[in-house]
Amino acid sequence: MNHEEKILGMLEKLTEKVDSMDQRMDRMEGRMDRMEADISGIKVRMDTLETDVSGIKVRMDVDIQKQINLLAESSSRIVERLDALEEVKELAEETRDKVDVIYTVVKQHSGEIAELKRAQ
Repeated sequence: MNHEEKILGMLEKLTEKVDSMDQRMDRMEGRMDRMEADISGIKVRMDTLETDVSGIKVRMDVDIQKQINLLAESSSRIVERLDALEEVKELAEETRDKVDVIYTVVKQHSGEIAELKRAQ
């Protein structure tokens, strides 16, 4: 075998290796393309999730604010009722005091009337 044949043999082997490497590179590029498509899909889904979460946050803020407002209204009504009950309690105590006085006066007058009737 002369030098030219050896060089040609080596070139053939190198060509085969380069062809093999080209095939592998093509497969890798295909995989990378699929990975890029997958990543793009993930980004789209993430954007959708972010939008959904933002909407949920807004709704929760609105709902919570409504509930807080309802609680505030309820507590103010309770305070008003308690104030009214306090007034009723005071009136009841005043009325009881007046009734006690009237009872005492009536009892005293009844005793005096009974004495006057006996004295006659």
